Amino acid sequence: MIRGLGAVRFTAIGHTDMSDPTCGKSTEQFTFEAPGKGTIVVNGTVEGCSTPFSATFNRVKIDFSSTAGVDHFLGVTGSGSIVSNGAAIQLTGQLDAPGVTFDLAPPTFRGAVNHAAKSSGPAGARVRFSVSAVDAVDGALKASCTHRSGSVFRIGITRVTCSATDSSANRGRATFSVKVTR
Repeated sequence: MIRGLGAVRFTAIGHTDMSDPTCGKSTEQFTFEAPGKGTIVVNGTVEGCSTPFSATFNRVKIDFSSTAGVDHFLGVTGSGSIVSNGAAIQLTGQLDAPGVTFDLAPPTFRGAVNHAAKSSGPAGARVRFSVSAVDAVDGALKASCTHRSGSVFRIGITRVTCSATDSSANRGRATFSVKVTR
């Protein structure tokens, strides 16, 4: 999941020039497909030293440019560099895609308000509530809460946390309390 895009299918096609057995240079084409949103194609040149036939590059730098986009990403352009952490385990960097808007807003909640109830016995009280989530892009979403509506809540204060995630991988949370007295 990539925040702002959601579930993304990633493919990479590469060619490595191993004419120098101690230092490989490769060209890569990375395709990011966000279902229902479109595709971004990124071309990169990877430079770094490695042993032959090894996927582990040291001091990797990827210079890239986005050359194609379809659907929501039509006309995407962008370029930049990504540099490894030295062990080539994690690459960090940024692709700027001017003109493309990403959904970065989490869902919001309705009904996540504090509740009070009187206990019906030593076990506590059965409390019903209705919490729903709504997203500006996806509309109504299912909210999952740490305690279900209709559950028996013990005497005292119990915190309930509800969450929902939209198709762009934005997660929203809402918290409220249920107070049960004797």
